[in-house]
Amino acid sequence: TRYYIRRAGRTGLEVDVVKTAAELAEVLAVFRETSERAGFGLHQDSYYEDLFHLAGDANIISYARLDGAVVAFSWALCSGTTAFYLYGGSNDAGQRSNANRPVLWDCIRRTQDAGVVRFDMNGLLGDGIGDFKQGFAPGREDVLIGSFDRPLSWLYPAYQLVLPLGKKAVQFLGRLRNQRRAEAQSVEDPS
Repeated sequence: TRYYIRRAGRTGLEVDVVKTAAELAEVLAVFRETSERAGFGLHQDSYYEDLFHLAGDANIISYARLDGAVVAFSWALCSGTTAFYLYGGSNDAGQRSNANRPVLWDCIRRTQDAGVVRFDMNGLLGDGIGDFKQGFAPGREDVLIGSFDRPLSWLYPAYQLVLPLGKKAVQFLGRLRNQRRAEAQSVEDPS
């Protein structure tokens, strides 16, 4: 992790923080690319735009540019002395340049400058994302109690069964749509 953070300065990667709606739009374009590649859903852009405007200075959105284009970002929201890592992503150029590490490090440092003493990575997943997050605090994992679900309807058990199936169906349809788009593009441009 340290290697990639230090290397960023030698590769032409420029890291900054989002200050304008135009910069946010560039970040959201990268988020859409990340979503399509990884197969997860996003809110409408207006949701993120509202969060950006309503949370104001509590937002810390670091991003990286390479050859003038935004290639990666990390978005944290500060509340008191804790920052919550909400979103992050990178496009293909960002992945090739390992831009996500220096961008998250910049985001963490900026939250510290804002008075934050705890950076909540928003959970560890059992995949590469968890490994990526642990690179910033090796050997440290705080296990919290988590949330408690109290069913308010007798339909809740059915909801618990149907929701995962619905998510899988939506992800499958999204991958199928992306595959058909790619096939259509290859037919249009056979080179």
